[in-house]
Amino acid sequence: MDLTPIDINESWPKVEKKLLEIMNQQGEGMGNTDWMDLYTMVYGLCLRGSIKGSKKDPKKRISVEQAGKIIYTKLEHFLQIQVKQLFLSCQGKIDEQLLRIVSKNWGSFVFSARIISFLFSFLDRHLVGRQDQTNQNNKPLEIFSLHMKIFKNEFYQPLKKKIIFSVLELIQNQREGENADLLLLKQTTDMFVTLGYTIDRKNGNLEIYNQDFEIPFFEQTDQYYFLERDQLMRISNVSEFMEKAEKKVNNEISQIAPYLHSKTEKELSQKCVKILIFESLELLWTGFAKLMNTNQTSDLQRMFNLLSRLQNGLQPLVKPFKKIIYDNGIEKLEQVRETAKENPKIYIETILIIYKKYLGIVKESFNNHHLFRSALTSSCTELLKKNPVLDLADSSSTLSLQIIAQFCNQLLKKTEMESTKNDLNQDFENIMMFINLIKKKTIFFEFYTKNLAERLLTQTSISKDSELTMFNKLESLIPHNTHAKIRNIFSQIEESKQISSKFQKYLISSKKMLQFNFDVRILPMRLWPFSLPKIDFTLPKTIKNCLTDFETFYCSDVKRSSRKLHWNLELSQIEVLATINNRSYLLITSPYQLGVLLMFQNRIIYKFEEIQDHLNLPTNLLCDILETLIQCKILISKGKIHENGNRYKLNYYYNNKLPRVQLNIKTNKKKQESEKLIQQIEEGRKISLQKHILRIFKSRKSLTHDKLIELISEHYTKSYRPSTRIIKKCISLCIDYNFIERSEHETNTYVLID
Repeated sequence: MDLTPIDINESWPKVEKKLLEIMNQQGEGMGNTDWMDLYTMVYGLCLRGSIKGSKKDPKKRISVEQAGKIIYTKLEHFLQIQVKQLFLSCQGKIDEQLLRIVSKNWGSFVFSARIISFLFSFLDRHLVGRQDQTNQNNKPLEIFSLHMKIFKNEFYQPLKKKIIFSVLELIQNQREGENADLLLLKQTTDMFVTLGYTIDRKNGNLEIYNQDFEIPFFEQTDQYYFLERDQLMRISNVSEFMEKAEKKVNNEISQIAPYLHSKTEKELSQKCVKILIFESLELLWTGFAKLMNTNQTSDLQRMFNLLSRLQNGLQPLVKPFKKIIYDNGIEKLEQVRETAKENPKIYIETILIIYKKYLGIVKESFNNHHLFRSALTSSCTELLKKNPVLDLADSSSTLSLQIIAQFCNQLLKKTEMESTKNDLNQDFENIMMFINLIKKKTIFFEFYTKNLAERLLTQTSISKDSELTMFNKLESLIPHNTHAKIRNIFSQIEESKQISSKFQKYLISSKKMLQFNFDVRILPMRLWPFSLPKIDFTLPKTIKNCLTDFETFYCSDVKRSSRKLHWNLELSQIEVLATINNRSYLLITSPYQLGVLLMFQNRIIYKFEEIQDHLNLPTNLLCDILETLIQCKILISKGKIHENGNRYKLNYYYNNKLPRVQLNIKTNKKKQESEKLIQQIEEGRKISLQKHILRIFKSRKSLTHDKLIELISEHYTKSYRPSTRIIKKCISLCIDYNFIERSEHETNTYVLID
């Protein structure tokens, strides 16, 4: 390796000559060998540089750091001379002509700066990089930053006012419709940005761009758009006003923004919109309702685009948006009020029509913005709580959830007119969309579970596949406990079918022949969704013997030997082949109805008291049964149903075109059943809440009132979150039952009673 000292003063003119070629000609005449020689020369100067010494030591060796400082100083002096010459070339130039020369000089200078910074990279590594980091004021700059500093001080600062004036004048001309050189403007604004690299190339800032250009640019923008606003204020039509305002803003963004820094574009958009429409916000807000009612989606989108550029500009639209949705929903439901009360499908479809209509507007006109999406959901939720179909306010949407559960039950229950698969899937999708509008869905799942169990127990479900399809759609929303319960119901029903099949084989092996087909469905008490009837009904002998045989068979299995069967005759269904007026009919009855009909095999007429004494049925239930049979014209009676001494006679002239007659019509009031189920749900929630309070105290022993409320609220899911009033009531019950007590030493604190 050559370690011969190189005299810096003698070799520097050669370096300057090459640097001049780079500055003036961008190194066009230099080949690969020239570039390598130049880099080697600079590297050698930095590493083996020397200065003229005494006669004994003509070439005095100096340290690398000392050589670097000398070369750095010479390079700085060279750049100052070159930049001053660039400045002199701009003398006497103004406006666009000045900008073109500035842009040309700037472009060639930056190109040269990048090459020279590469050639002198040794200085960046060994001189700049190793300087004391604590002394930032005297620290040398990186070579590229040195270029920027010299250009800023020797060229930009003297011409700054002329350059800024020329740029702003060119922008103003463009706003007024004249053609402007966008590339020239872009190169000039890029110069403002790049000149921020005066300290560290990696940590450049926008100080020059912000202070020298952006501030006067925005001042000019304010003046221009204040004049434009005065002209717009004369327009009273909302659509026309927004169309012109949007056009001006879009023109500004499309024409001016391309040559600005990215951070300026958003601020420019906000400033333009704020100036143009700030004084007309009342006009826009009041015109919003008209645009919504007339469904002018394009104008709504234009309003959204304008106001979304303002901070909190959309917020004033949310309240009228919610009111419009709610009022429109009330109007539509009022039109179908009577039919929707009888047909839950109409109620659901009407609300979903409203939801889908405004959801389309939210997506198309409001870019699916979260404010309007949330407002839509909130409005529909409020509509589900209070509307003409419900007749009253329902603070928890309970009635609407009952209606959707009723509709779901109708879809999945066997009827004479069953839906096609496509219609059923569409109805399922509607149900899911409807349910998602309501936050607290627990009531629906309780009704759904009860109806599902009833359909499976009474074998009135349209198909197992349809039931599973609906269940799978609801699966993600169902609470964990309810989900497990429904799964167990499905498995228990399947097991019941196997038990029924085994019972038939048992009868054959026992040589016992039934006079009828017998099928049974069994659910454990923990899954049974109904209250057990307390009716001591006198069953027909043949049916009673069959039930006794089944109990014997069922308990003969070792796994079920400790179980006890409770028969729910209210859900049972019997098909009877009867001959009336010389014509055969298949009558579908309940066990209670069958008991009444079998009595007329021996006699023609019975009194009310005789039927009641024979069957041992409650008066209300017997009245419902007799009323159904009279309505179906199977029995005849002249007096009131429950009147003492009233006589009932079999209608021997009964005639019906249908061979299959459904007599097992539910006459119990659904409203009473729903109210009872809701009451059971509320009581179950209170018990669950008390159990959770005890679990908390078993682990914590003592808690403050506020902390206890917080822990309980965090435990429960969004599907059901108990109110503070209910929590306080359950805490009081726990105190009354001596599970917990108030602390004697600390106020507002509860402790566990051991």
